[in-house]
Amino acid sequence: MKSEVPLLVLTLLMQWLTGLFAVGATGYRAQRSVLLPMSLLLGMFLHSLSMFIAQMAGVPLSLQTMMVSGIAAMLVPLLRWNVVRGSLAGLFMMPRFRPTLYDVVIFGFIGYVAYMVVWASWYWPVTPFDAMAGIDLVARYAARDGMIASQVFTDPSLQGNLSNQPFYAPFAMLMQVMMKLVGYPYTQIWVSIVAICFWWFTWATLRSLAHPLIAGLLTVLFILTPEMLGYSYILQTDFANAAFFAIGCVMLMRSIDEKEFAGTIVSAIAFAGACWSRTETPLLVGLIGAAALPQILRVFGPVKGLAGALGVFAMSTLTFALWNIVFFNAYLPVRPSTADQLRSFDLSLFAQVVSTSWTSVISSTELWGWIIWLFIAVIVIDTLLNRRLAQPLLIGFVVVTFLGLFLVGTIFSAAVVEQTLRRGMFKIIPLMVVAIAGSGMVSSASTALYSWEAGRKS
Repeated sequence: MKSEVPLLVLTLLMQWLTGLFAVGATGYRAQRSVLLPMSLLLGMFLHSLSMFIAQMAGVPLSLQTMMVSGIAAMLVPLLRWNVVRGSLAGLFMMPRFRPTLYDVVIFGFIGYVAYMVVWASWYWPVTPFDAMAGIDLVARYAARDGMIASQVFTDPSLQGNLSNQPFYAPFAMLMQVMMKLVGYPYTQIWVSIVAICFWWFTWATLRSLAHPLIAGLLTVLFILTPEMLGYSYILQTDFANAAFFAIGCVMLMRSIDEKEFAGTIVSAIAFAGACWSRTETPLLVGLIGAAALPQILRVFGPVKGLAGALGVFAMSTLTFALWNIVFFNAYLPVRPSTADQLRSFDLSLFAQVVSTSWTSVISSTELWGWIIWLFIAVIVIDTLLNRRLAQPLLIGFVVVTFLGLFLVGTIFSAAVVEQTLRRGMFKIIPLMVVAIAGSGMVSSASTALYSWEAGRKS
């Protein structure tokens, strides 16, 4: 067995424990099928953040630095050991899941797709231009030179000639550094691991809202979303960003529904990971927080609710500022020309962005399959038949995320509808799938299926 395989497994195990202990330290008792995949994703974020802080402290990037920073990130939550132990007490209980025939068929299909995704991310080299000119370029020199502020940023011949790609939010770049330090110089295998964990999280969330058969079919529909499936094995920032953002939205919704404040802290960690993976995300997190604020204040009270909302925004702002303000100004000899790309809000341009987004991106079944049209149909039917929406908060999240993406396309000259906003849709598709599963129509169908199954057993 090659040495990089056990190192990769050890790194993933360390990241999984980091996320597991971090969630446990909040005191939130998550459903096990949700907790396990979510923990690995949050652990990846926290490990990359820990390694970045070590780099800011002057510690050279190396395999030893990666392992020690990962161990540190894993041990910090254990300072609240009693809370962690109580939160994770049910983790090792015997599973109650009993797979049925349709589960086996669905899992077999998803497993086949997962195998192809893992193989593609391991076998194919980095090919997207954004990654070759940014994420992977910076990661390659960072792993070689032992520092992020490498020749990419210090070479006099490159000064004034860099595009914005090397300055992209650091999560994907740092994960790529880890893979190179482990011993995978060309692969992007971590991308497929993120994808599979996010599929698992989505499936578990759907299963908690709908009959297992419906949840499985919706999971397959989500996985096979053409545009998102294509990004589940190539090195870009968008899929990981969508995973963190969607987890943040779902956990925020759950914390409100369950009246469990600790869930708000978990959502804050996920949103911080989203802002660590794409630069425009703090705007979207702010809109999500504003949309959820009335419910947060109603459920948790004015003092605790406002503290939770501000905590979500503060953690997101902190991770954004660490890279875009502190690191750019204190460590890098060159900075991106982001300010030059900002323009004032123009209503006619906003309307044009909305129109172009609908005709070129949102309405396209070639990009998103039938998920968007199914979402619209379910919302319309629920409104007409039940005279109410079963998931108003989640639908509100979808609406304000659309609004945020339209604002990004309006005020940033570099945000192209057919590229930036198209990939921004990755944040919305999983929220739509969860909203479909929680709708009144699907709830009625689930009740009918449960009754039919109970009748057959009797």
